[in-house]
Amino acid sequence: MTTAAKEHPIIFNAWSILHILNGTKTQTRRVIKKHPLIDCGMSDAFIKDPDNYVIQDCPFGGVGDLLWVRETYEIREVDTEFGVEERIFYRVDCDDKPETRWCPAIFMPRKYSRLFLEITDVRIERVQDIIEADALAEGCRIWMGQDGIKTDTAVNDFARIWEEINAKRGFSLKVNPWVWVISFRPLAADAKND
Repeated sequence: MTTAAKEHPIIFNAWSILHILNGTKTQTRRVIKKHPLIDCGMSDAFIKDPDNYVIQDCPFGGVGDLLWVRETYEIREVDTEFGVEERIFYRVDCDDKPETRWCPAIFMPRKYSRLFLEITDVRIERVQDIIEADALAEGCRIWMGQDGIKTDTAVNDFARIWEEINAKRGFSLKVNPWVWVISFRPLAADAKND
């Protein structure tokens, strides 16, 4: 007997939304704020062993579950040939105008979500354990000079982005927090369950 996939909301910033839309972001890392194995001081090797933790502990779901993406949006009245209609606009797609009253992503209801992601893998690791392939899956890039020689790695690009988002929240790379590593694949708009 198979269990039905569960749905979970997840917030992404504009940078991440753009990389999901263009297909370069298929992974995200989220800080683990509480977990019994981490809180009781078990060793890193013990915690990383998939046999010693339960994937269902991940608040974003497990393999096969669906994430629906919350992003900054606005509902606008638009004149159409059929009269005035309400339409949704996403901040990442629009030029900011002073009169725009964007609604924060946290308040987005599911019905306005345009991005649905199927979880393909979940694991636990320290944020500094990221490898180049995973940094690329995070949407980061390898920097190349004009002469075609690599000047920086995707891991370093990830580190810059991580610090920009998380350092002010107390989760800098120096702290090296435990994270959920969630891999996903975008679903076509018509493949989601309404």
